Amino acid sequence: MPIDLTDRVLQFRQAAHQLGAAPSPEDVATLFRAVVMYPLPADAAEVPGTTEGEVLDRYRVYPESPRISALVSTDIPATGTWDHPVTHLDASAVDLRLISFFDWETADLRYFQYLRVRIVHANDPTLVGRDALLEAADCRVEYVD
Repeated sequence: MPIDLTDRVLQFRQAAHQLGAAPSPEDVATLFRAVVMYPLPADAAEVPGTTEGEVLDRYRVYPESPRISALVSTDIPATGTWDHPVTHLDASAVDLRLISFFDWETADLRYFQYLRVRIVHANDPTLVGRDALLEAADCRVEYVD
């Protein structure tokens, strides 16, 4: 049975912002464990608070609306260029898995405004395997055991 983490992700983002300028990865991980991972199984993977990370198959991301704005990676694997011509994703046409939290700012206060996701299935096969940045506030996050 899926565990809805959406409210906990929001709390994490707010608390991470309160850590101040450029929180250490250790601080972000500790905060994530305390705020988000509490209800999860002991073997659940942590979600990195950086742009790095692997696809976390058990963390599924669902757009809150039928169509969501997205910055889609140009390259596979993603190299940090987010100007693919597709700028919106249809919620019913994609399967998204969480990679990490993302923020353009790395040296100052971080809001973790985006979720970096991998498109693992799409009706448009050219999108499969690409990473995308989605506004965290526009998404629901679930953990599936």
